[in-house]
Amino acid sequence: MVKTKKMKDTNQIEKALINKIDAELKEVTNDFNEALNKLQEKYGRTSFFYLRERSKQSSEKGRDITTKSQSELKTIIHRMLIEAYQRDMLRIKSNELIAKLDLI
Repeated sequence: MVKTKKMKDTNQIEKALINKIDAELKEVTNDFNEALNKLQEKYGRTSFFYLRERSKQSSEKGRDITTKSQSELKTIIHRMLIEAYQRDMLRIKSNELIAKLDLI
């Protein structure tokens, strides 16, 4: 027998969608991390990762981020993906769910 969770309200549905989105974005982050591991196996490890924000004007200096470990970089990338995509992914996945419910 398969157990299913009962959703009590739309907040729970939204939280469940956000959890699915988080898992999808973690998968993207993990894929990047695996590619980075392959580079490091082939060419050697680096002691830090340096990220620089591009300035809109060449006279301005962008902000810099330096991470000392691959796990810090992975966390930064995951948070970046959440900020960049979570809202739109939630909107699209919500609309897809509503469309499926209308078919029933």
